[in-house]
Amino acid sequence: MNTIVYGNKILLNNAYEAWYQAIKYARKIKSGLVSLQYRKAFVSNLHNAVELFFKQLMLDQNDYTVATVKNVDKDGEPLRAYYNSDNLNSFFKELAEEKRNKFFSIEFNKIKDKYEDLLKPYYSEGINFSLEELSILQTCRNNETHFYIDQKSFLTNADFIKLNNFMIKFYYILCNCNLIMPYDEKDGLMNELAYCAAVGDNVLKKDSFSYKKALKYSSKAKTIAKIIYGRDVLPQYYNPISITKYFLELFKSENIMFEEALGYIQSFFDFNLIGYKIVNGLIERDIECPDRQYVYCRITIKFKYDQ
Repeated sequence: MNTIVYGNKILLNNAYEAWYQAIKYARKIKSGLVSLQYRKAFVSNLHNAVELFFKQLMLDQNDYTVATVKNVDKDGEPLRAYYNSDNLNSFFKELAEEKRNKFFSIEFNKIKDKYEDLLKPYYSEGINFSLEELSILQTCRNNETHFYIDQKSFLTNADFIKLNNFMIKFYYILCNCNLIMPYDEKDGLMNELAYCAAVGDNVLKKDSFSYKKALKYSSKAKTIAKIIYGRDVLPQYYNPISITKYFLELFKSENIMFEEALGYIQSFFDFNLIGYKIVNGLIERDIECPDRQYVYCRITIKFKYDQ
């Protein structure tokens, strides 16, 4: 993404990059790249973007609770200068790094406590959200970063639907408070940050989306499935990474690169859409034992991929 400087708002370029990445991964998930890697990246970037946007709004409003100061000197600096500032964006931008490092920004859980006071003035008809969505985001981020996660239950289908819909509402709120320019079909740069129906991102209804369904209907997943179906691999190579390497040997195209192919094939395993049957075969290259039989895993696919 091409970053831009939007006035004197010091956090926006960083927030834009995280928001752009969150959009990218949300769309990848909806296109069938539903492995844990993509769900973690989506949560991480969305959490980062939301936190930065909230803090930017607090800076714009000269909300001094956006940061706390430790280790002030005998004259009370830099705390005294902080509270005397009438423009926190300029204050932090011009502050020497040594002094800036004495500040600690507000934590996400405390932002949650005041989110409605910050955003309510920018709500419009049908555009608001609840504490539940921020709580889902925080819980997923904390577990992904600091504690145990289970790849099958991390960011459930229902949670993804709620966060997808949250992103659409949050996008309109960001436009209302002038942190993002509204969608304009002629403005390619800022449109990279759009997450709304105008660019194909629609509200998902309850039970209308599932990772497994997205995977099964993905055109790229079907391409991969068609190519690896019926292929024989030795048992030690029946795993996502080895099968991905084998697929790329068979499928010479720049349309599907290793990381993307691995994401689909890993998801085949995660959602039990791939299997095998044991077959015997001969390997002519085995000079010492030319008639020796080897056990193979013949790959099977458990969904329709030829439609």
